[in-house]
Amino acid sequence: FRWVDCLLRILQTCIAPDDVRAALKKLPKDLDSVYTRILESIDEMQRVYIQRAMHWLTFSVEPLTLSQLAEAVRIEYDVDKYGEDSKPLFNMSSLMSICPSLISFEDARNGQSASQEDRRLRLAHFSVKEYLISERAAQGPGAYCHISEDKANFLMGHACLSRILWHNAPATVQEGKVEETSFLYHSSRYWFRYIGSIEDTAPTQLSNAALKVLELGKGWLDVYDPDCPYRDPLVLPGSRVYPPALYYSSLLNLVTTCKLLVSRTEDAVNVNAQGGEYGNALQAAAIRGNESVARVLLEHGAEVNAQGGACGNALQAAAYGGNESVV
Repeated sequence: FRWVDCLLRILQTCIAPDDVRAALKKLPKDLDSVYTRILESIDEMQRVYIQRAMHWLTFSVEPLTLSQLAEAVRIEYDVDKYGEDSKPLFNMSSLMSICPSLISFEDARNGQSASQEDRRLRLAHFSVKEYLISERAAQGPGAYCHISEDKANFLMGHACLSRILWHNAPATVQEGKVEETSFLYHSSRYWFRYIGSIEDTAPTQLSNAALKVLELGKGWLDVYDPDCPYRDPLVLPGSRVYPPALYYSSLLNLVTTCKLLVSRTEDAVNVNAQGGEYGNALQAAAIRGNESVARVLLEHGAEVNAQGGACGNALQAAAYGGNESVV
């Protein structure tokens, strides 16, 4: 049925009966051929944006809205450039007309109506993802859209970090509430999910950019705070005292950034600094079961018996989280 649907879409572009007859003789024989034909027909100037869009649509933690995707795909993927303004983009609403058989809108959530820009996008069918990540897609004219999860996480993590750093640049910093449908909100909420999955292979520049974001403190935590995601909305942004970067790298299991922080010779960090829902970095690592981070902290003088936080101490935090390996 999926193959038939794609063929009907192709035939719908025909205007005259002769065009239909000619198209029938050249119809793709299977889904792979359909997807290859669609990708091959995309203008070369638009391919870089379509490729980026496919990474997001295939592997993002949460589906993006059309406006979020429009912002995400225009960020240049250069590891030597973070926080620079993104370039203007072609009208993203044309995305649906460029490859309609590959992308579709999700149904409105909670029965609410939404403008096209605020509706979330997804791949039109599971077979699209299957094709894009397959070795079959790596061959032929559609190879530019062959994707992998590691590459996707790198590109998505890069875009999120770049967006947060650009938002906090002195000339562009903005005040006020950040809407949950904005790409900045998505970036603040999920950047560490993308970065955490590729830390072992990430280039140094990416790790350094992650460290910069961690050290921004309120610069991204006022948008989304993973230590207290359901905080009282009456607490005004900027009025909270946030724990240090080491606490969040421990909470979020960012081993590389944790190592970068504790190995500093200048502006050395205090591994036993107090703060946060769980009191200190070691407790944050313990309750989340972040064994590698806990080991790094202990090797650099973290105090096992330090008291404080929601669980009292690191041992109780590990027990509460059911993390026997950390104990």
